[in-house]
Amino acid sequence: MDNPLSTGEAKTSPHELTLHLAAEGGHGEIAAQLLAHNPALIDDTHSGDTALHLAARGGHDKIVQQLLSIKPELANVRNSHSRTALHEASRKGHNEVVELLLPLADPSHLETAMLEAASKGHVYLP
Repeated sequence: MDNPLSTGEAKTSPHELTLHLAAEGGHGEIAAQLLAHNPALIDDTHSGDTALHLAARGGHDKIVQQLLSIKPELANVRNSHSRTALHEASRKGHNEVVELLLPLADPSHLETAMLEAASKGHVYLP
């Protein structure tokens, strides 16, 4: 049976997928346990996304906060679509997540994140 999450990337580890699924699904306790067991998982990508991209896209502010507390520089990592976690949260209208990411965002990402939000009908007013 084919893995529905497989994208043809070489040597995707089951732990990597587990962290990404936990982040995407908003399962902070599971993500915390995985990271406690193997902190290096925070740097893994799946289909170009970090766990932070997925948590931000899903509006999971507690997981976003948890991941940023471990590695704040993840806020400026771009995925395969050249989007940061701020772009992903903005596109989905997750203002709580946007507020967590804004202080860490590279200023060059702010305009495009605002355009992403507007293109999807979302307005953010701090």
